Amino acid sequence: MRPDSHGPCGCAGARWPKFDGHTNPVTWDLTFLRTLNLSNNYISGQLPDLSHLHKLDVLDMSGNLLQGIIPDTLTNCSSLRKLVLHHNFLQGKISLKVGLLTKLSRLSLGYNNLAGVIPPTLNKTQLRKISLPNNHLTGSIPHELVDLKNLSILYLGGNMLSGEFPTVLLNMPSLQELDLGGNSLHGMLPSNLGDALPILSILVLYNNSFEGPIPASLGNALGLEQIALSSNKFTGVIPTSFGRLTELSQLNLEDNKLETPDSQSWEFLYALKNCINLKVLSLAGNKLSGSIPSYIGELSTGLEYLLLDDNRLSGIVPSSIGKFTGLVSLALSTNSLMGTIGDWIGTQKNYKI
Repeated sequence: MRPDSHGPCGCAGARWPKFDGHTNPVTWDLTFLRTLNLSNNYISGQLPDLSHLHKLDVLDMSGNLLQGIIPDTLTNCSSLRKLVLHHNFLQGKISLKVGLLTKLSRLSLGYNNLAGVIPPTLNKTQLRKISLPNNHLTGSIPHELVDLKNLSILYLGGNMLSGEFPTVLLNMPSLQELDLGGNSLHGMLPSNLGDALPILSILVLYNNSFEGPIPASLGNALGLEQIALSSNKFTGVIPTSFGRLTELSQLNLEDNKLETPDSQSWEFLYALKNCINLKVLSLAGNKLSGSIPSYIGELSTGLEYLLLDDNRLSGIVPSSIGKFTGLVSLALSTNSLMGTIGDWIGTQKNYKI
């Protein structure tokens, strides 16, 4: 991790010695300070009182050993645009007073021990990025977030959020990256998800309890690069519309209840040949049945991970798999495949089975 801001004289990425120990209260008399970046050190103790730094624009203390709560006095820094405290040991709730930071555009508090709910008062800010992953947040995603018309990044994965997919997000077309993985969300995904979020590039919903079909409308979010829907309860067939996603590099649908009841239901695989940037395709742990179509060899030659294990596949392994000379991992275990291992095995140099 590197600091967002430039060093003295505009020298980007300037390296300085790491600080060790507690923060020094004398430092905070710098009333004209605009940027305070102490990230990636070994600073411990609690966050100091910074209420006199009324001109502070950026506060970055990420990657340290800070403990305790985030003090309410921080909201006196009325000019604050970026509050970055991720990767510490902070506890307590995110204060409702965070809404007083009306100029705030980035809130990054992930990888701490924060609890409680997501403050609905965030809607009074100018947030473009909310990053709160890997905490202990509970409750639902506040409806008030709909007021954040410029929000482009929302990372809430690895918490204990509950409820159904927040339909409030369907009214936020500026979203580009959405991570709700590793929570306790349930229900069906909105059928118009891809239409409502047309510029989405990252969709991470793994390890929840979503069910029903995967929305075919995701194929209309043409900029999607990563789709992670693993470890849910999705049923039905895999949409052929994924073939429209020419930027797609990772498609992870493993550990669901997806099926291929007939040969036509395998057409998604043929459609994926248009995904020329595809590197990861994981369909493991589903209910895929029948023979693996020979046109699997039409997939991107840059494919590195092909995971089809723990399904109900039968027949022989198509020799066209030999075209993927860059494979790192090929997983076909726990199926009902038969026949001999073909010559295609000799074309593989990098992978492990």
